Amino acid sequence: MLSARQIRDRVVQGLATGRLWRLADDRAKIREGIIGHCHVCDVPIRRGHVYELPAITSAVRVHLECYLFWLHVSGVYRPEPITCAVCRLVIPPHADKVTVDGEPYHDRCWTRRQGGAAPTSVS
Repeated sequence: MLSARQIRDRVVQGLATGRLWRLADDRAKIREGIIGHCHVCDVPIRRGHVYELPAITSAVRVHLECYLFWLHVSGVYRPEPITCAVCRLVIPPHADKVTVDGEPYHDRCWTRRQGGAAPTSVS
């Protein structure tokens, strides 16, 4: 999975080149039994983590993180998503997180990375 900045850059570039289109609403559905490559980042998506957008010619499959950035850049999703520097998954706004040297981490990812040590700075 790419970093948050890389995903955002891919979405911005995709909108500029016409590879992606501006989303008007949140219509993606999770698809449990399929796998595929993400339309935004072109990285394989694990089974059970595929979000699918209806499209005119064929379904468009994306990671949740890529989809949230796509929604944000399109103006549908207000807060910019934050992804963990370790696992690259979205950190929900209500979740415990740690920020170290400007990099966000899930609390559990930071604790595992440090071998159970307490974080140096928390936000």
